[in-house]
Amino acid sequence: MTEKNDKHFYLIANEEWVEDIIDVALWAKCMTINEGDKKKSKYDYLRMRVESLINEEREKVQKKEKEDLLKQKEIQRKKEEARRRRRKAEIKQKEALLKQKAARKKEQEVQKREEARKKREEARKKYLKQVQSEIGTARMDTKLWAEAVETNLATGHETIVSFYIEKRISMLMNE
Repeated sequence: MTEKNDKHFYLIANEEWVEDIIDVALWAKCMTINEGDKKKSKYDYLRMRVESLINEEREKVQKKEKEDLLKQKEIQRKKEEARRRRRKAEIKQKEALLKQKAARKKEQEVQKREEARKKREEARKKYLKQVQSEIGTARMDTKLWAEAVETNLATGHETIVSFYIEKRISMLMNE
């Protein structure tokens, strides 16, 4: 404490003396040190009481500083905890978005495959009609018909026709 600040404590010690609020143990100590001289003991008492008040004030300030530091640490801990929770929530949100994106992409891929399958099926139906028309009007690919007959001669007419149709559709789809 500075000289300017300790004046307040001298006033307090003096008011206590005037109002007869005495620390009996401290007064006994002062009387002992000063061999019973009340005047000297009074001034030693006031000096020691001021020191005691200053020490009490320091302890209060230190206790408050310690409490404030603990509060600040707790606030910081809570902020850090909140930051971790926010970060964790952000990560979960990003993961959920990535899962949604992956699911949409997979769904789009499935749709594309389905559309491609439908197109192939439509093309196959179209080419089947064309090949059936070729067979019905005897405008068949002679080289392919000969291969069908040669490959399936022993199995019968239906197998020859099925073989021809499948090969011819395959050729048309690959054009």
